[in-house]
Amino acid sequence: MFCGNLGNTVNRKDLGRKSFRQGFWGELKALFYIIFKGYIPLKWRYKNRHGEIDLIAKKKNILIFIEVKTRPTMELGYDAISALQKQRIENAAHLFVRKHKKYRNYGLRFDGIIITPKKWPIHMINIW
Repeated sequence: MFCGNLGNTVNRKDLGRKSFRQGFWGELKALFYIIFKGYIPLKWRYKNRHGEIDLIAKKKNILIFIEVKTRPTMELGYDAISALQKQRIENAAHLFVRKHKKYRNYGLRFDGIIITPKKWPIHMINIW
């Protein structure tokens, strides 16, 4: 006796690759977008023991730590930035500043950029 569904199986590896590709291209779009807006990018996909920060940029004397979400709608993108993720990003940001002394007198800001299909990126400034 067969207990399954033919042709409708979901390969988790394929879903993971698709999500990775979408996230990668979303981050790249966000990178070009912040350059277009006059930000100076410092790091892309920065990792340390506290977590990962999608983009780190500066503008004047402010360091901007940016979380990028690629989602079908802006609402889904905003909702995808969890409280735990925000805390990890903050911890990673403080460690970044401790390791890079030249930024210790800079202000810190936490932004989000939502990438949705066929639209300009949505840049949410100082969202937490």
